[in-house]
Amino acid sequence: MKRVGIVTDRKRFSKMGEFIQELRAAALVEVRISEDLVLDFTTPVWDVDIIMAKANDPVSLCYLKSLSSTGVKIINPPDVIFNVDHRFIMNSIMKLKGIPQPDFAISIKDKNPFYRTIIKNYSYLVKHTHDLRLRIGKGYDEVIGDYRYYQRYIEPFEEFKIYSVGSEFMVYQVDPPVVFNTFDYHRNKRSFMTPVHEDKVIALSSKVVNIIGIKMCSMDIIRDENGNLHLVDLNLCPGFQINEVRDLLIEYLTEVVQ
Repeated sequence: MKRVGIVTDRKRFSKMGEFIQELRAAALVEVRISEDLVLDFTTPVWDVDIIMAKANDPVSLCYLKSLSSTGVKIINPPDVIFNVDHRFIMNSIMKLKGIPQPDFAISIKDKNPFYRTIIKNYSYLVKHTHDLRLRIGKGYDEVIGDYRYYQRYIEPFEEFKIYSVGSEFMVYQVDPPVVFNTFDYHRNKRSFMTPVHEDKVIALSSKVVNIIGIKMCSMDIIRDENGNLHLVDLNLCPGFQINEVRDLLIEYLTEVVQ
């Protein structure tokens, strides 16, 4: 039976109960919580076949980086987590590689660079004696600081939620977001998630995961009124609320990855 390690934090762990229970029916599972690793200064040694990382905090990233030198397979590796978690880096990589996505910018609050915008997250300035350092990341509080991360709003004709595990893609059509004014972004409660087969959406999703090197993720792609696709969001790990996604991830961890 395969030995699967999971690195996560307490908040995410509390949402993974059903998935871990199902995974334990197919593999030997051991979980390590980042908050419990803070004062552990020993050299990481873990007798597992594969590690699934569902965390983005600095402690987890350092722990995973140390484990990566042991040769154990990590899904997703720490450098991928870092690039995806820092939205400006991720969007910049995508832009350089020609992936269609909305324009984006870092700007002082209330200095909206686009007519219609989605404020993705806030960041903050850390003041030091000789410099100011801007820290950007999806995980930081969205109500702190003078800088915000803006994404130009594109009116969606259709929106798709894609779950990617390995080389497999599951595509769902979802309710598109709604913007009520020029500054605020709102999303309807999703009244439906309909599985669909969209070749062009899958092709774009495949390009995204290959560029980033990510092995499990979810992403949002919209189609505008002219039929053009745009990547609007990329998340590190697929959600566990859909049975088919959980089954696909369990199969990947226990049977596909060698």
